[in-house]
This record gives sequence, C-alpha cells and structure tokens, in this order.
Amino acid sequence: MQADHRRDEERESADRGQQRRFADSSGAATSVTAALTCVSVGPATLTVTGTANLGSVLLGSTGTAQTFTVKNTGTTASGALALAVTDPEFVMSADTCTGISLAAAGTCTVNVALKPAAAGALTAVLSVSAPSGNPGSIQLSGIGLPQGALTVSPSSYDFGSISVKAVSADTTFTVTNSGGAATGPLTVSAPGNGFVVAGNGCAAGLAPAKTCAVAVHFAPTVVGNATGTVTIGDGTVSGTLTVHGTGTAAALLTIDPPTTCAGAEPLPSSPHAYDPNAVCPGSAWEFKATVIGLTNGAAPNGSGGNNGVTFTVTSDPSSPSDTGALTVTTTGDAKADFVIASTTCAAALAPGASCQVTVNFTPTAAGTRVAILQVTTAKGGTAGANLNAIGMPFIEILPCSNADGSNVTVLTGVCTPLDSTNGTNFGQVPVASWIPTTSTIRRRSSWSGFAVRAPALTPIP
Repeated sequence: MQADHRRDEERESADRGQQRRFADSSGAATSVTAALTCVSVGPATLTVTGTANLGSVLLGSTGTAQTFTVKNTGTTASGALALAVTDPEFVMSADTCTGISLAAAGTCTVNVALKPAAAGALTAVLSVSAPSGNPGSIQLSGIGLPQGALTVSPSSYDFGSISVKAVSADTTFTVTNSGGAATGPLTVSAPGNGFVVAGNGCAAGLAPAKTCAVAVHFAPTVVGNATGTVTIGDGTVSGTLTVHGTGTAAALLTIDPPTTCAGAEPLPSSPHAYDPNAVCPGSAWEFKATVIGLTNGAAPNGSGGNNGVTFTVTSDPSSPSDTGALTVTTTGDAKADFVIASTTCAAALAPGASCQVTVNFTPTAAGTRVAILQVTTAKGGTAGANLNAIGMPFIEILPCSNADGSNVTVLTGVCTPLDSTNGTNFGQVPVASWIPTTSTIRRRSSWSGFAVRAPALTPIP
C-alpha cells in the first residue's frame, strides 16, 4: 500500500515538471531534475529577393546583371535546390544555388541579366524549389530596345493640285529616332517627279528620342499624277516618306499691248535729235520721250505729258482653273524707270477675266530705256510686255554774257547774236525739242548773243 502511494507521488512530481526519482546503488531513492524544451520542426521555406527590373537593353545586347539572393527561412535544411526562369531572354549566371542544400537561415545567390530578342516590354519569373518545403519566386521585367530606328511624321502627304511651273508651299516633316541607339550621319534622298527637298535639318546623326526636320515642296513639270519617296537613313536604318501630287495645266495669261515703242522718231535735220511729239508707228502704245527726272513727257512745270500706258491682263478662257493670286513686277536693266502707278491685278482671275496695270515712265538716264512688265500667277502662268521709252538730257539757253558784263562759260555751242530783247533765262529745253527760232527766243540789248549748255549730254544714237 505504501509502495503504491510512493509511485503515485513520483508520477505527480513528474507531471509537475521535471523531476524523476531513481535508486542509487544502495537501493536508496534519489531525485534528478532537468529542464525540457519543446521545438516545432517545420519544412524549408525559400525566398528570393533582388532588383526585379532589369532595365532597357538593345536587341542582341546583354544588359547589366542583377544579383538575387535565395534564403531558407525555414527550420530544416532545404535539400538540393533547383532554379528556373520562364523566359530565356532573362539569362542566369554566377549561380551558387543550384544543387546545394541550404541550412536553416542559409543563403545563396544567382545573377540574372536581360538579353532581349524582341522589342518591347518583357517579363519572366525566377523561381527556386527544394525536394521538401516551400518554393520561392520573384517577378522579373525589362524592355527590349531596337537599334536606331527612324520614323517620319507624317509618313505620307498629298500636295494636291499644283499648276505646271508653279511651286507649292514648303511642308515640314519630322524625323524621330525611335530606337535605342544613335544613328550615323543621315542623308536625304531626292524624290524626283517634281518633288524637291527644300530644307534638310537631318544631316548629322540622331540620338535616341531626338528629332530633326526636312522640308519638301512640289513643283510639277508635267501635267498628271506624281508620286515620290523621300528616304532618310544612315545606310543601316532608314525612314521613308511618300509624297503625292497632281500637276495641272498652268493658267494662261495675255497682256495687251505686248510691247511699247520709244515714243519718238529721228528728225531729218539731226541724226541725234528726237521729236517727243512724234507718234509711234503701228498700233503699239507709247511712252512719251521724257527728260531725266520728269514723268511721262511732262514739262518741268508739270504741264503736258500723258498718263503713262495702261496694260490689260486677261486670263485665257480655256484655262483649266482660275489664275490664283497675281504678282505684278518690272524686270530688266531699266526697271527702276518704269513705275507701276496702279493695278487691279492682285486677286485671282477666273478664266476669261481681265485686270489692268498702269505704268509711268520716269527716266533716270538718257537714251533708250528697256524693261519688262511681268505678271505671274500663283498657279504657274506668266506673261510679259516689253517696255521701251527714251530718256532725254536737257539743255539751257543762256546769254553769252551776264547782266553785269561777265562772260558765261560756254560748254557746248557758239554764241549767236539775237535780234530782240526779252528776259534773261529761257529755262530748260529738251534735246528732242525743235530748235527755237529768234521769233520765240529774245535777248536783252546788253546780251551779245546766246549759248547752249547741255550738262552730261549723251548723244542719242
């Protein structure tokens, strides 16, 4: 009975914790106390950490490798590890993990770099697993960049209908390097068929994402549809622009009169004198022979002369379209002598419509003065009229002696006595005028005669 009670106490002591009774060699009871720790044993748990974005890499190149760390966060060894990546464009290297067993809290590393075979956004999963336990993984990303790549915006353009010999406005096109590498020096091809590269800002190499510009216009030389291709490239990469347009028949113009005569005829009495009042032969309009600095044959006091010459510009009734805006100019060596006094030729003329241009003549030098009146349409038509006129020097009729008795310097001519008296200065007389008679030129009694002075006189052939 007592023995049973002792055994119950020993069991109770053990249940309270940790005490055991043993018998020594003499048979006496002895107690030993020990601390017991309970450990929960679990499977290996694997994690993968590192920089998941491997950046942007040119096609065919290998980017900078990133290091990823595998760790066993479990409490037992992992067993032999196995690594895998779901996309071969993500390349593993320097692998210290495959085939090893990671102890609890142990780590290993592996490098991964992007070597893209295709352009655009790329993703993959790097995973690690063990015979027992929980695998780990990380999502990887990167971008595959093409080599230098050129795009043109807009890539196609229609210039519409432009008259033959007319020129369209310049149109600017933007060239962009949409690749990941700089291009070499660029060249721009000539498209032909009337399409002209009018400006080129793309001669140098182009860095990634940078732009340059080219300008093109259409100047058709034949009637009909036209297509051209502009190519911008460095011999390896290129971008293209397709251009279209239609050449139409130029608007036709006529100018009436088509020419003017010089407004003077040779005088029988002198091979170098011209009559400003003579009428031009034929039906051509005339500019009156005019003294240098005066206008349309007028006298120094403004009297006489005419209103210049008015030209009528007409659009051919058979023209395929209106003329477009008109531009009126004078060209030629003596263009400054012929001044456009007024014009109604500015807006477009419908087929068969007319407008007028009036031209004045104010010579800046003596002799035959020649220029061209030119009217140009925005759609390519051009017409011209020949301008001919005579500029005349002037002479002065002076007494041979001044009122005080001093002599007058005679540059040209011989002093000739006059028969009557009246006035001291007879003003300016054009070379082309008839030589006055003594009935219209008189002198004072103190004059001994008169002389002709012609400053800068250039004989008119």
